[in-house]
Amino acid sequence: IFPEKKIIDAIPNLIDNVKYVQNKYVWMKAAMGMLTTDTKPKLSMEECKIAGTPIKIYGVAKGSGMIHPDMATTLGFVFTDAKINGNILKQLLKKNIQNTFNAISCDGDTSTNDMVSIFSTGYANNKDVKSYKDKILNDFDKSLNIVLKNLAKSVAADGEGASKFVTIKVEKCKNENDAKKICFSIANSPLVKTAIAGEDPNWGRIIMALGKAKVKINLNKPFILVLIYVVLFPGLAAFICWIKGISLIGPNRSGVFLHLMPILSALMAMIIFKEKFMLYHLLGAFFILSGIILSNRKSTNA
Repeated sequence: IFPEKKIIDAIPNLIDNVKYVQNKYVWMKAAMGMLTTDTKPKLSMEECKIAGTPIKIYGVAKGSGMIHPDMATTLGFVFTDAKINGNILKQLLKKNIQNTFNAISCDGDTSTNDMVSIFSTGYANNKDVKSYKDKILNDFDKSLNIVLKNLAKSVAADGEGASKFVTIKVEKCKNENDAKKICFSIANSPLVKTAIAGEDPNWGRIIMALGKAKVKINLNKPFILVLIYVVLFPGLAAFICWIKGISLIGPNRSGVFLHLMPILSALMAMIIFKEKFMLYHLLGAFFILSGIILSNRKSTNA
């Protein structure tokens, strides 16, 4: 028996699927039509709700060279079917652009043309929005930020000649402006870039970039210096002694302090600076010390 009813019932769902696939294809074509030195199209899509009404947000962008705030040769276009007036959309875009497109850098160079725009068709016919701070926009605001952030990351990842994608996270700054200065000082440093490209972790270059950021730094809490000089060096010294077969546990017990130093320094750092990251170094030092003790016991038994 020919399944006529099943075919007829499946047609609406088939049409919806074709529309969905075709819609994505159209946006892909739009993203590819604006490429210059880009190696791949950049697009992002999110769905959300405004007062219970389903809303779509689609975005496309281009950019590969001369990438640095304020956006340089980046072009970005965001479209939504939400019914929101132009002034509110502009405020939402300005707010969300700060930690997305204005927070990326590839080469530190800017150009004469850059733009990110947002357009609304109003087709969703959602509840009227009175202000960009209106609570019914919370979901829309988050989704817009996700779209912009995905596009911005795509631009940075596709930077001309880029082989690495790096995220710089700065915590405990007085304000966002200081944090950004530190981030961009590190991100735009040629010496830091060469260290990352060569996969050679050089903390001295990070500290150098931090120092030239022109941000007031509390030198009483030099976490990186503690990490290098208090935890890493003593731990390395203990490890070398172990490799060389120098027994520090025996008649001359003063050498035990050398192995305890990484543990003690990590504990002090955790107490004074309240840095949980030190816990990992504490565990590392513990395993090094355990290995040395077991090695010496084995040598003694032999």
